[in-house]
Amino acid sequence: MKTSCSEQTNRTSLTSRSHGNAFTLIEILVVIVGIVILASLTIPTGPQVKVKAKGVACMYNLRQLALALNMYASDNADHMPWPNWGNDPVNLPLVKGRQYPGWLYSGNVKANPLNFKNWGTNRIISLKSGAYWPYLQYPDRFVCPADKRSQDPNSAWSRRDNKLSSYVMNGAAAFYPPNGVNSRFGYATAKITQVQGSATIIQWEPDTDNPQNWRDGSAYPNAVAGISRLHNQRGNTGCVDGHAASITIGQFNNVTNDPPKGTPGKGPGWWNPATPDGHGTQTGAQY
Repeated sequence: MKTSCSEQTNRTSLTSRSHGNAFTLIEILVVIVGIVILASLTIPTGPQVKVKAKGVACMYNLRQLALALNMYASDNADHMPWPNWGNDPVNLPLVKGRQYPGWLYSGNVKANPLNFKNWGTNRIISLKSGAYWPYLQYPDRFVCPADKRSQDPNSAWSRRDNKLSSYVMNGAAAFYPPNGVNSRFGYATAKITQVQGSATIIQWEPDTDNPQNWRDGSAYPNAVAGISRLHNQRGNTGCVDGHAASITIGQFNNVTNDPPKGTPGKGPGWWNPATPDGHGTQTGAQY
């Protein structure tokens, strides 16, 4: 079929314009390289993704622990569980006619020694004796995924007395009994309604390089306990109101001195209801 000269001219003109507007192969490669460079700057790499994912999982664990705290309190006249402040006899004495276990375990954590080989099964024996277990029957919720076990007997993990959990409870829940005299206040614990502020820290993951943080299941919110650096120099906390938060090392350092000892007031870490400054008590707990 023959075409007119005008049709041939138009077709040639369109073809020429399309070639003129097309990208060359070099231009396409330059664009692709640019996209790859931008992606490498903005999208986390494989190891970074894993670190972030473990941090998110750790914060989720602390949120679940905080919710378990609230469910326990709801069933126990608003009282928090015993924070495993020190290692007591096999069973705690009766408190107001009832025996109360610690949040993590009952009695002495050394009664069920754990190591790298038996940890997976034997830890459940102790966890089942704790106050949280009826509300959180999943052992891995007590452990940060970045807190690695070790077969080395000299490692910080192996030297912990308490290998049940990566987390500790704030001793303010029991009014910070004097060291070595855990029964001073009759194993009494604070009520959730006595605690002020949504940012009040009840549990956190302390410095994993210090095995002394795991002599039992609780700690002071001070520089000795510190906070974990496993999540890009950030640590995770669980709060009394049921939420969890990620904070920097500097922010936790501020918590350790808020308020300074002897200064009236309460802070996110030092919130002991029995004392004016939220720190340890010398006169006895009022509950």
